[in-house]
Amino acid sequence: MGRLPASILEANMAASDNLRESLSSELRSEEELIGRVLSGGADYFYELIKPYERRVYLAAYGILQNQADGEEVAQESVLKAFRGLRTFRREASFSTWLLKITVNEARMRLRSRKREQISIPIQEESDDEYAPLLIADWREIPSEILERK
Repeated sequence: MGRLPASILEANMAASDNLRESLSSELRSEEELIGRVLSGGADYFYELIKPYERRVYLAAYGILQNQADGEEVAQESVLKAFRGLRTFRREASFSTWLLKITVNEARMRLRSRKREQISIPIQEESDDEYAPLLIADWREIPSEILERK
């Protein structure tokens, strides 16, 4: 394998420098947008989350496997991020923080969905007779409460 021509090496180094500068300016821009939002410029929040909208939705959808739930969780995650932006400690990037909120929201939705699924045994139906399923009502009956008093 031979050496690469100097022009190719210079082009690769220039591209690498441009990428590094782009990432650096993106981070500065992100920090600047966070600062503007925190100082009362709520309109800048959309600019802050715009690059991550698709990733947020895909993360939620990937966990929930439901388009409507994915959209709801994505919206709720963005709202939580907006409300909690003051608590963002900058230990990780904003995108990591936002996606962590999304994953937690999706998991909570998944857990609540599993809790809502209650299996009720279905009685066998016969052609000649209908028997409604009996479900016990554990609430107290108001007349019985009154009688006890």
